[in-house]
Amino acid sequence: MSLNDYAVRQLTSGLQTFDDYGLSTYTDVSADLRSGEQVVLKAKVLFLDATELYIRIFYLGGTANTLLSYAY
Repeated sequence: MSLNDYAVRQLTSGLQTFDDYGLSTYTDVSADLRSGEQVVLKAKVLFLDATELYIRIFYLGGTANTLLSYAY
C-alpha cells in the first residue's frame, strides 16, 4: 500500500463521520503526489448550515513531518 492510498483512506474515513451523523451534504477529497513520498491532500466539506470546512495536509515523507492547515 502506497503512502498516497493510506493517507487518502485515513482522511476519507475521518470525514465520513460528518456524513454518518447527517451533518454534511458534500465531501470532496483530492490527492497530489509530489517527488519522493510527499503527498498533499485537500478536502472540502459542505455542512447543512452552508458553512464550509477546508483541510490541507502535507505528508513530507513520514508521520513526523506532517503539516496540517484548515479553514472554517
